[in-house]
Amino acid sequence: LLFAFTPQMADWDSILMSESLTFSLFALQAAVLIKIAFSIHNDPNSRVFPYIILWISAYVLWTFLKDTNLFASLVTASLTIPLLWTAKYKKNKYLIGTLAFVAFIFLVGLVTAANSTRSQVQITNIYNDDFLRSPARVDTLRELGMPEPNSEEYQAWFQENSTTTLIKFMLIHPGYPIAKVLKDFPFAFTEIKQTYFNAPEQAQSRETLMEIGNALHPENTTPFLISVFFMIGLIILAVKNTSQSNRPWAWIGSWLFLTASITIIPTILGDTWALNRHALFSTMIYRLFMWVFAFVIMDIASKNEPLSPSLN
Repeated sequence: LLFAFTPQMADWDSILMSESLTFSLFALQAAVLIKIAFSIHNDPNSRVFPYIILWISAYVLWTFLKDTNLFASLVTASLTIPLLWTAKYKKNKYLIGTLAFVAFIFLVGLVTAANSTRSQVQITNIYNDDFLRSPARVDTLRELGMPEPNSEEYQAWFQENSTTTLIKFMLIHPGYPIAKVLKDFPFAFTEIKQTYFNAPEQAQSRETLMEIGNALHPENTTPFLISVFFMIGLIILAVKNTSQSNRPWAWIGSWLFLTASITIIPTILGDTWALNRHALFSTMIYRLFMWVFAFVIMDIASKNEPLSPSLN
């Protein structure tokens, strides 16, 4: 917990906005999911229904806080489906019910996200900051049916067709989303100190805590790289030794890492300003991942168990 009590992490908990609620509700659902994963791993018939209800409640509230959170449903479904093909979990009614619910929430979320005013603001920024400033991109948009940006027809067209045209543009020119993600990904890790309020009386202690936080939570892509290595290590441990807690930890680690990764992509593509704030959910998972799973891997190693039954 001490790793969280630095301004880089704790400051955002002082603001009742979607970012702060995203952190709190995700921490709650992650904690409950760990309980569910280990309970089902130890006993597929264990009574986890109350925990699943709690997880679903937190999951629904969290999903609809931000449009990008919706894509986490794809990760949850993708990691749950393979379990249903195994003999151990094939008939687990909790997994089947959860998978159906996640699919339902994803479909509902697609409809609500498409009609939200927040999405329209993001798309407006993409057009104004990226597309309309490039003559070549404007020519492509004209070919896709876009009227002149200064015409009266443009606003009516934008309300009806801007989202679908954006998707078509990315399919025609896949280099645009790839280049944008690669260019802005490092920037997403910078300036994680919030600026909504000042506390002059805490200036000295705050600066000290910032220096400590910089050592624990660097403002660069290093946490992402370390998280990649740790996730690979967890998967290797799960493959080599299935007798203990390796597999549920590998599942949880994959879920956390892939959730952060799949949500940061639409965040980058849909954000032309304040990216470091909007991407903070994903970058914070990377930063905490490398510390949390360092202890998990050390705990697994401390049990001094053989990595393979053939070594017994």
